[in-house]
Amino acid sequence: MAMESEEIEMRINDIAQSSIGPSPAAAARSVAGSRPGNGVEGANSGGDEVNLSDRARLLHKAKTALAAAHEARSAQFEAVQQQLADGTYRVPFDELAAKLLKFLR
Repeated sequence: MAMESEEIEMRINDIAQSSIGPSPAAAARSVAGSRPGNGVEGANSGGDEVNLSDRARLLHKAKTALAAAHEARSAQFEAVQQQLADGTYRVPFDELAAKLLKFLR
């Protein structure tokens, strides 16, 4: 099954070209000073920032849900395949008949 790829918008602000951002040397000191154990607290210490669009977040959620559903379907498929190989699979005729009646109406 082929999946279509979608473009995800991602913006990276270049601190070196920004007129309001710190100088490249200050940015390098900020990143170097934010290593664990250097006494810098908090996640936002003036370093780089990544912002994902709502569409990118939704796409990530959909891909995660699809992967989980695929794993569940694969496990179910493997169980039925094993039952067929063992000769223990039984067709649930009442469920089959109910689905056929819905289809024929």
